[in-house]
Amino acid sequence: MTVRKIGGIGDRKSGADSGTFSSLGIFTQNTETFAKFITLEATGTIARGDCVALDIGTSTDGQAIYVAKADGDATDAADTVQLRQGFGIAAEAAASGDLVKIQVHGLCDFAILDAKTDTVEGDLLMADNDAGELTVYAASKDQVPLAILIEEGTDTTADSTVFLLNVLNF
Repeated sequence: MTVRKIGGIGDRKSGADSGTFSSLGIFTQNTETFAKFITLEATGTIARGDCVALDIGTSTDGQAIYVAKADGDATDAADTVQLRQGFGIAAEAAASGDLVKIQVHGLCDFAILDAKTDTVEGDLLMADNDAGELTVYAASKDQVPLAILIEEGTDTTADSTVFLLNVLNF
């Protein structure tokens, strides 16, 4: 039986002289690549890299869970509390009614960051006021952070690297 740390740091390996270090049992570089995905039905158009939230306003008598782009804007006319709380990043594009694969945990290299906010590596991230985008976490919002910024890519493009925290414990 193999023991695996779910959501853990993983093995550590030496990047300098791996032969010498590994033979001594000394490991120094993180190599964990575990990622968790779920598949849910979209209630609107979702692009690859969009931050998504549960859309519990759409129901089929409890038979399905739906997702839509997360939107942190509390003044938006279509605002609902559940749409403010992002929980994952869409791994593929989907139209309304399609099943969409969503990454909820682990290292994700296709997230979309907001163009208006300066971010630095290590920032906690939450759903932005621009639907589907991530921005720096603000404690004054009614959200919890869903990711940690690892590397910023091009603004509004699905190329930023984040570590997803699995905030809904899927």
